[in-house]
Amino acid sequence: MIELRDSARPDPALRALAELSRQIVSVQSQTTALDRLNAWRSWSAAGQVTARAHFTEAAVREVVLGPHYALLQSVAVGDYGPGLASLIDAEILSRLEALDQAREQIESERRSWGRDCIAIVLDTSVLLEAGPRLSQIAWDDVLNDITREAAFVIPIAAVEELDNLKDRGNSEPRNNARFALKWLGDLVRSGNQSTPFPIGTSRDSKASIRVWVDANDRVPLAEVDRDIIDRAQQLVPYTKKTVIASMDRSMVLRARAYGLSAVLVDDDHIPARANAATA
Repeated sequence: MIELRDSARPDPALRALAELSRQIVSVQSQTTALDRLNAWRSWSAAGQVTARAHFTEAAVREVVLGPHYALLQSVAVGDYGPGLASLIDAEILSRLEALDQAREQIESERRSWGRDCIAIVLDTSVLLEAGPRLSQIAWDDVLNDITREAAFVIPIAAVEELDNLKDRGNSEPRNNARFALKWLGDLVRSGNQSTPFPIGTSRDSKASIRVWVDANDRVPLAEVDRDIIDRAQQLVPYTKKTVIASMDRSMVLRARAYGLSAVLVDDDHIPARANAATA
C-alpha cells in the first residue's frame, strides 16, 4: 500500500499524482533524448517537493524517483549515444506506471474504509481477553465516540502472536489464544475483507470486522506492538478516526507518543463470560 503522511488526506494526494502524471507526459513529448533526459531531471527534482507534502519518504522513492534515479542524474550522454533514448523512455514509462498504481491503491483504500469510518485497531491483549465478547463491549463509552459504523481491525501480526501463544505450555493464555483463534476463524473467512460485526451496545450498528493482512512486499517490524502501531499510522489518512485499543498501558502510551489515538480497555469493560452472548 502506498503510504500517505499522517497529516495527508487522499483527495489532495490524488490531485498531486494527477499533476505529476500530466507533467511527465509533457516530458515524454520532448523531441530529442537529451531534451527528455533534461526535462525528466527537472521533473524529478520538482516532483520530490510535491510528493513529500503528501507521501512518506519511502513512497516518494518508489513513485517519483524509482530505482534508476541516481544513474539518470549522473549519466554522461556520450556514454550511451543512441541508447540514451531507450534508457530515458523506459524510465518515463516506469514513472507513469508507478503513478497510476499509486492512484489506484489510494482510490481502493479510500473505497475500502469509507470517509466516516472509525477504525478500532485491536492488539493481541484485547483479543486474548475478550474474543467473542468484543461485540458486547460498550465501545461508545470506551472511545467516547459513536461507533455505529466502526471497523474493527485485527492486524495479521496480532493473529500471528495468537498462533505463537496457542502452543505455549498448559496455561490460561494458551487456552485463551486457542479460543480467540477458533472464534476468529469462524467469524472472518478471508483477510482484508469486511465481515458484518453488529455491536450489541450500539443502536442500529453497521460495524464490521476484518483481519488486515500485509502486502507481500511489506517487511513487518520485529516487535509486534511497534508493527501494529506502524500499520495503524498507515490507516490514519483513510479514516475519520483511527484508534488503537489495548489492555496494555505500555501499548497505549507508546501509540500516543507516536501521535495516534489510543484507549485502554479495562477488565471492567469486558462482560463476564457467563453473561456475554457470543458473536
